[in-house]
Amino acid sequence: MRPVLLLPLILGFCTSALVTTYPFPAKTAKAESSRVAVESSVELLMDIEYYEDDDYGFSVAIPAGWNKIVAVPSNDFSVLEPGYTVGFEAPKSGDYDLFADYIMIEILPGSDSGAFETDGSNRIDVSIDGRPAWIDMLDIKATETGLQDVDLTIYQAQISGLGYTVGLYAIGEPDREELMSAAFEILVRTFGFYLEPFETA
Repeated sequence: MRPVLLLPLILGFCTSALVTTYPFPAKTAKAESSRVAVESSVELLMDIEYYEDDDYGFSVAIPAGWNKIVAVPSNDFSVLEPGYTVGFEAPKSGDYDLFADYIMIEILPGSDSGAFETDGSNRIDVSIDGRPAWIDMLDIKATETGLQDVDLTIYQAQISGLGYTVGLYAIGEPDREELMSAAFEILVRTFGFYLEPFETA
């Protein structure tokens, strides 16, 4: 992933095979209750709330109480890399919590991708929002990245071939892997477009 998109989020803040096609809840269902309980594949119960992004036309469920952080606020072409990135940061668990775990949605025009490079051994083909996609998982050691004292576990998914590319990420410390795996599963199962984010030829 490009440092331009990842660094603002870092400074500010075996995936389950059950992550497959999941129908996005109708808006009428969302209106009935903005908070629901979801039991993940790791049996972690988590309250969620729905987030709608009218500028880029997508909806997604996020863990309740996570704070929104916009790393790239718009498709302002004066920045080096046009696109849109929004993240949701988990509350820190204490004074010794060095890294605020977060989930992130990234939408880039064309075939650009911010996905982390992996050997593909954990990659699984899935369907997200009725579109072909893949999910993957990797570990990054602090010594490999210059992030002192912080090892990271990263879950990622990508939808491409639409005239734009969507990346979904959950990034956190390895000791909170169950939480991040559950947050990622919720992200993948509930992500859906209701508008096209970019004009495509």
